[in-house]
Amino acid sequence: MRTFNKISYCSSTPSVVALGCFDGVHLGHASVIKRAVEIAKKISLPCIVFTFDEPPKSLFLSEPTPLITSFKKKAELISELGADILLSVPFTMDIARLSPIDFAEKILANNLNAAHIVCGSDYTFGSMAKGNTDTLAVFCNERKIGLTVMPKLEVDGDCISSTLIRELIADGNIERATTLLGRAYSISSEVIEDKGLARKLGFATANQVFSQKALIPLNGVYATRAIIDGIRYPAITNIGTRPTVNGDTMCAETHVLDFNDNIYGKVIEIELVKFIRNEKKFNSLNELKAQILIDIQQVRDYFNL
Repeated sequence: MRTFNKISYCSSTPSVVALGCFDGVHLGHASVIKRAVEIAKKISLPCIVFTFDEPPKSLFLSEPTPLITSFKKKAELISELGADILLSVPFTMDIARLSPIDFAEKILANNLNAAHIVCGSDYTFGSMAKGNTDTLAVFCNERKIGLTVMPKLEVDGDCISSTLIRELIADGNIERATTLLGRAYSISSEVIEDKGLARKLGFATANQVFSQKALIPLNGVYATRAIIDGIRYPAITNIGTRPTVNGDTMCAETHVLDFNDNIYGKVIEIELVKFIRNEKKFNSLNELKAQILIDIQQVRDYFNL
């Protein structure tokens, strides 16, 4: 899959375009992209996924919406769904000021050379998000562009949305978030060196800090899987500030079970599987060590180790 980030990108051939923000690339997003890929293959045209780097509403908020997936992970997931081109651009005031018709004309018709468009039923576009699928249907009909509007997906009565998934992750409801995402929520970043306190307690850990824009799960201890060099290992992860040792930096601290390799400097991915308990400040390091042993045994039992 080829990736571009300039709004001036122009498709030299007609294309099938999947529209959406696609943060998280959850099951609903996947249904839109898969349908676009199917149509593109059927009529022998490239499939372009057009999206924004961040949710458009972040441009107008004092605190931007936290991202479920990094750009790298988002691109990886979209590529796995079979798209040929990913066009991910910053949402700017220039784009925000475009009327729905100007957006459709300049970007969809002229730049992307859309022969067929696929989007979700709640897709909006143009200034003040005044354009919707009805607006798009009129435009496509006038321009003889095909249009497929995918219905919202529901799981056990919940309409799948990035907003709901963010809320679930922030509340520690990881298993429900996993169901709606269609995969585990994960953290991916470089393992950094720290003071080595966990190793002194007998539990070597891989420490990672969150990017500024990342969604941070509820502080606490999780059963996790660590993906290191393409291999998944059962693990236990504490997310928080480590209050027992007066920590003040939000981080993910992972103990990979039965693993002793040096992975400082490696980029590893941590998949959150199950919430175990809230983060807690202990009265002593001995209390903390005793609780860690209990937590590790609980995670071993969960993974049947």
